[in-house]
Amino acid sequence: MKLRVRVDHATYSALKEVEEEYREVLEDAINYGLSNKTTSFTRIKAGIYRAEREKHKDLPSHYVYTACEDASERSDSFEKLKRRGRAYTDKPSVRKVTVHLDDHLWKFGLDRISIAVKRGRVFISPTFPKIFWEYYNKGWLIASEARFRLLKGNVVEFFIVFKKDEPKPYEPKAFIPVDLNENSISILLNNKPLLLETNTRKITLGYEYRRKAITAGKSTKVREVRRKLRKLRERDKKADIRRKLAKLIVKEAYESKSVIVLEDLPRRAPEHMIKDVKDPQLRLRIYRSAFSSMKNAIVEKAREFGVPVVLVNPSYTSSTCPVHGAKIVYRPDGGDAPRVGVCEKGKERWHRDVVALYNLKRRAGDVSPVPLGSKESHDPPTVELGRWLRAKSLHSIVIERKMIEMILRLGQVNTRGFMRPVVRALLKGRKVRCNSNLYLSPISLRELGQAIRLLLSKEARGVINLGGKRMSQFKLCQSLAEALGGEAVPFEGRELDFSLDDWLMRSYGITVRGTEI
Repeated sequence: MKLRVRVDHATYSALKEVEEEYREVLEDAINYGLSNKTTSFTRIKAGIYRAEREKHKDLPSHYVYTACEDASERSDSFEKLKRRGRAYTDKPSVRKVTVHLDDHLWKFGLDRISIAVKRGRVFISPTFPKIFWEYYNKGWLIASEARFRLLKGNVVEFFIVFKKDEPKPYEPKAFIPVDLNENSISILLNNKPLLLETNTRKITLGYEYRRKAITAGKSTKVREVRRKLRKLRERDKKADIRRKLAKLIVKEAYESKSVIVLEDLPRRAPEHMIKDVKDPQLRLRIYRSAFSSMKNAIVEKAREFGVPVVLVNPSYTSSTCPVHGAKIVYRPDGGDAPRVGVCEKGKERWHRDVVALYNLKRRAGDVSPVPLGSKESHDPPTVELGRWLRAKSLHSIVIERKMIEMILRLGQVNTRGFMRPVVRALLKGRKVRCNSNLYLSPISLRELGQAIRLLLSKEARGVINLGGKRMSQFKLCQSLAEALGGEAVPFEGRELDFSLDDWLMRSYGITVRGTEI
């Protein structure tokens, strides 16, 4: 987290002295590592520590330690760039300096932060933003490492790092297999498959067309072309989708105490996938789908939450029937890759993403029976990118889909409508005249919530009347009068029946008294 603090001239000058000497130590450490062909922090520190302590006697000794760590990180990063051909200098150049601090060089307090300098310590008093308090109040801890750098106008830019305690391991109760595909992620929740669209194909092709339009007839060495290419955000978009999707999956596994099952993809997985593909556009799409990056994002987020992950062999997971072990034949359907196939032995229809989930689950050690005859095995529900990006959890997505498939006709639920003046009069302690020949099927909000929960758990579908026990308006007014005060007086009025048949609701084992307020 970055904090900017304006300090007085004396504090800024003391930190400036530290920065200048830290830069000298850092440059000496980088030069020592290059001359001795090492990027090891231990070797760099052992080689320069005594000389630097003699040279900078007033500088706290731990600045030499942190400068050596900084030099080790810079040298290692430079060597990686050099191997990839992206290094444009012979050695790492120190242009901007960010001073690294360990637990001996700084102390954190909510009122002020102290930093060790050449002659004692200086204190800064930052104003913490809202996001700092969100993390701090949620139990995140302040790490022992920090950094600062100096800006113009006596401004100190301070970097604080948050860390979290290692999560406690739990005993897994279920498996959540996840199958990674080019344009979607399929997941199995409570033996129900769900496909989450990622739109990777659309993003890849869209940016490729834009890239071709920018470079048409021009060299990529032209400065204006390079500037336009740098503005493209294909990598950022895909990384954002991966992070959010990984969090949804891991959060669901953590709340349900489950194990995440993933395919153990080989190194350079796209290269293995495209070796027999001749279509150049399909090769491009597969290569930029970043299967390994998606897997790594899930594994890293699972490590943060303490969720166990099982990696299984991905071979033939989409072409083997999980029931009979026979081959699944995919007949051409006009597309590049047929999605629905038929088991050679049992003749069941399987969607290739759904059958992969059941096979991953079995290979992870689950021996529960595989459901047969389900429409979802060959026609799984698909959730668009925009919907799951806004969802708080995968559970809420499943509940939303069930509610869409179930239409409820409700009895009298609240005090709106023709019962409103009756309730208002009873609240004021008045007498109300109620029709004995008007019949309703009232249901309280509490009973409504319980009924909906039971209907969702039983996966109810279609139009369902949801009401309470049939009663007259007078009987309902009597119950309200006992709770609210006032008095209900009956009269023989016009015969009307607004009650709902509850036979379908009772077939699900749901009974409602309809007398609660």
